[in-house]
Amino acid sequence: GDFSGINKELTPNLYRLMKESLVLNEYYGKDQTNISEGKFLFGSYPSEGFLNYNYLDNNYKYSLPNIFRQEYGKDSQVVSFHNNIGTYYKRNQSHVHFGFDEHVDMADMKIKKNPDFWINRDSEMFKKASTESELDIPLIVPTNTDKFFSYVATFSTHGPFEDRLNKESVSTEYYNHYAQLKTKLDAYLEKTNPTNYLGYKLLLDEDTPKSFKENALDLDEDFNKHAREYLLGAMDFDLGIGYLMDALERENKLDDTTIVLVSDHYAYYHEYTYGSKGFSKEEGILNPQSYHIPGLIFDRKLVNAVKNMDEATKQKYNISYTAFDGDNDGIENDANDDLILGSDKFFCNTDVTPTVLNLLGIEYDSALYVGNDLFNKEESLINTRKGGIFNNRFYSEDGYEILNLNKDYLNYKENENVEFTEEQIIQIQKYEDDIKAFIKQASDFIVKTNYLNMIYECDYFSNRLLP
Repeated sequence: GDFSGINKELTPNLYRLMKESLVLNEYYGKDQTNISEGKFLFGSYPSEGFLNYNYLDNNYKYSLPNIFRQEYGKDSQVVSFHNNIGTYYKRNQSHVHFGFDEHVDMADMKIKKNPDFWINRDSEMFKKASTESELDIPLIVPTNTDKFFSYVATFSTHGPFEDRLNKESVSTEYYNHYAQLKTKLDAYLEKTNPTNYLGYKLLLDEDTPKSFKENALDLDEDFNKHAREYLLGAMDFDLGIGYLMDALERENKLDDTTIVLVSDHYAYYHEYTYGSKGFSKEEGILNPQSYHIPGLIFDRKLVNAVKNMDEATKQKYNISYTAFDGDNDGIENDANDDLILGSDKFFCNTDVTPTVLNLLGIEYDSALYVGNDLFNKEESLINTRKGGIFNNRFYSEDGYEILNLNKDYLNYKENENVEFTEEQIIQIQKYEDDIKAFIKQASDFIVKTNYLNMIYECDYFSNRLLP
C-alpha cells in the first residue's frame, strides 16, 4: 500500500472512504504478506515458522474469525476472499483452520488467469463476489444474514508495477480494461502532478528537488513509469471498492458495517517506497517513514462518536483533523481542502484484532495479543522478520541500539565543541527520555512475544487442562 493510490478524481471510492472514516494517520507495516495477514487475524505471530504452514493443527480459539463466530453464532457468515489461486500461502486450507467457513478463490469466482501475468483484477473479484449471480459462492455482503465477517485480500496494487498493458502477458479483456483506465489517468496527469496525503508528489518533475530526484532515479530509473502503473492498480482497486459500497447500500447495511482497510506492507517493488519519499535505500531502510502506509476504519457510529468528543477527549485519544489539498490546486488550507478525521496514535497490523473486538463490544483477553486496541493508552511496536523493531520514531534491529538517532542528539553526545541553548538542551533531554522509554517498551515487548511463542509452540489451547 501507498498513499499515492488515494486520489480525489482517480480513485473516488477510496477517497470517499478516507473522507468518511477515521484515518489511521500513524499506521506502519513492513511484514511480508502471509505474516501480515496472520497478524491481522491473530493480533500476534510466532517468531519462527509460519501460521499457514507450520501450525495448522493448533487450536485458535483466540483468532478474530473464531471469536466472531463464537459471539454471533451459527447463523453468521465468516468467509475469506482472494482473487488468486487458493493454494497460494495455503489459504484454502489454513483459512478454514483459522476459523473461516471457507476461502473463496479465483477458481470459485470463475476468474480466468492471464497468460503470463499473475495479478488479477480487484474490480472483477468485488463485482462477482458482491452481486448475486449463477456462481455458487458466498457473497462479501450476504443477503441472508446481518451478522457477517468478510476478510478480503486484494491484489491489483501488488507489484511489480509493470506489464498490465503488455498485450503478450495479459488477456484482451484485461488489456482493454487497463487501457481505458490509462486514458483517464493520462488525461488527468496532463493537468496536474498530484500530491498525496503525506505531501509527496506522484511523479518526478522539474520542481522536484535535485537530491530527491537523484535518489529516486538511482533506485529506479523508470520511477515515473512505475508510479503511473501503481496508480493504475489503485484505480482498479477503487472500482472494486465501489462494488462493495454499492452492495452495502443496496442491502441497507452501510450504517451498521465496519470496514477496516489496511495495507499489508509498504510498496517495496522497484524500491518505490524509498524513491517516492526521496530517500536513498541506505537511509530509507532505517527510517520508519518508509513503512508509513494507508489504513482507515469506516464506521459511521464510531466516526460520529469521535466527531462529537470534546477537545480534551479528542486530545486524550490522539484525534486530529488534517486539511488535505485533495483537489491539487496548490493552495494550502483553503476552502476547497477537505478536513480528514484521523487518529495520530501509532498503529500496526497486530492492533487490528483488539481494535475490531473493542468496536464490536466483544470482551477479550489482552494477554493473548501483542497488539493494542486503538483506543487503549498502550502503544504497540513492530517486530518484523524483514529486520527491525520500530515505531513511528525509533528504529532498531535488537530493541536496544537506536539506528536513526537525530543529528542534534548525536552532536550533543559526541561533540563537546558544539554549543546548545538551554531550550535545545531541554528538548534533547526529553528526546533521551523518549529513547529510554522505547528501549524499555521493546524489552517488555520481546518478553511478551516469547510467552506467546510458547502458546503457539505447545498448542496451549488444545492441551490445557482448564476448559
